[in-house]
Amino acid sequence: MTARDRQMIENTAQEILASGLRVFLAENGTYGFFTNSEGSSVVSFEAGLAGVKFSGNYKTSEPRKTGTGWSIGENRADYAAMLEERAPSWATRGIEWRHTTLKEHLATYGKSSRYRELAAK
Repeated sequence: MTARDRQMIENTAQEILASGLRVFLAENGTYGFFTNSEGSSVVSFEAGLAGVKFSGNYKTSEPRKTGTGWSIGENRADYAAMLEERAPSWATRGIEWRHTTLKEHLATYGKSSRYRELAAK
């Protein structure tokens, strides 16, 4: 990751925070995620070649078949709407799914990423 990528992630994190959502950045500053005040769903973000890439996160009973997330797109601006997006049927293969919660995401990735929650400036 370049200094430009880290700055792009920091800028995006500040935009999301300003929209009223909770934002967490990994210790290395190259990726993060955001959630609503309830922590009922999370969207991950990272720097990509064309800008910031966003991914939805979900849970299913068969993660080996379905994976755990899908690409929402790049350079989006309606962050609250992203938290409500539904996983595409091709990703979940018809298996019942639900959004990953804040608690689940931190339990899975918190130790390795050493996330810190950002505070409003």
